[in-house]
Amino acid sequence: MATYVLIHGAGSDSWYWHLVAPRLRSLGHDVVAVDLPCEDDTAGLHEYADVVVDAVGYRARRTALLEKLAATSAERATRLHDRVVLEPMTAVERKIVHEALKDDPAVLTASEGTEPNRYVVVLPADG
Repeated sequence: MATYVLIHGAGSDSWYWHLVAPRLRSLGHDVVAVDLPCEDDTAGLHEYADVVVDAVGYRARRTALLEKLAATSAERATRLHDRVVLEPMTAVERKIVHEALKDDPAVLTASEGTEPNRYVVVLPADG
């Protein structure tokens, strides 16, 4: 799916997108709704651009964290021969975990629960 960066108009904030963002997430998209520094009269294009770049960079850091969580959970599932249940995540985040472990022959993954509380379970492949 896609990542949408939602940028509000002058004099507003990310709340402006409070109806749009959940709808996009429910369709499996990643959404970043940024708060621009509108209250800072000295902020210019450079400062606005920095806010957007930092917000998008958060997604890269979150992806790296989820991939590390996936690897740690796989190691734990195989070591303990038991299922490891992760915290509820968005569809995009769950997909990152599934993709990170899809080529690991020692584990299987599954999504369980109902939205908005669906979560990933990491299981040892040998039972």
